[in-house]
Amino acid sequence: MDIKQRKVLPRVALALIMHTGEFADGNAWAREIALASLNTLSAQDLMGVLGYMWSSSSGTGDKWIVELRPVGDRETMARTIKQASTQIGDMPSIEPTLRLAYNSLIKADAAAKRIVMISDGDPAAPPPSLVRDIADAGISISTVCINPHSPNDASRLKYLADKTGGSFYNVTNP
Repeated sequence: MDIKQRKVLPRVALALIMHTGEFADGNAWAREIALASLNTLSAQDLMGVLGYMWSSSSGTGDKWIVELRPVGDRETMARTIKQASTQIGDMPSIEPTLRLAYNSLIKADAAAKRIVMISDGDPAAPPPSLVRDIADAGISISTVCINPHSPNDASRLKYLADKTGGSFYNVTNP
């Protein structure tokens, strides 16, 4: 009897940061990228979604939209992402949200750990020490730059990707 080989993929942990897009339907693009990411992961992979939320009921600030957890129930995660995408605000600084992602990912049981940030790049940059800690922990940051206000905004996102071994995507036509 031949035993068929099975391809075993390592467990992935993904923390997705959604930042408001300051153009018509800007949050819709972040939502669609988040949903596409959710649909590429296996049920055993981990995913969490963060954003700077504008909410009168739970307060304004950097929050987990979906805590980092096994994908499992995609429908509930997708519903939460869709609902929250209407309340994503313009974060003043990347640092608090990036720190939330880092603190969860360093404890995650996964072979590959990634942060994906969808942004126009205008929040204040995180301190270099946090970026260094993320890179030293083997966590990469990939950035999706949509509709930056200036070349400096795009450069800020490219810097994060370059320093952590991630990828930089400059979307010129959403």
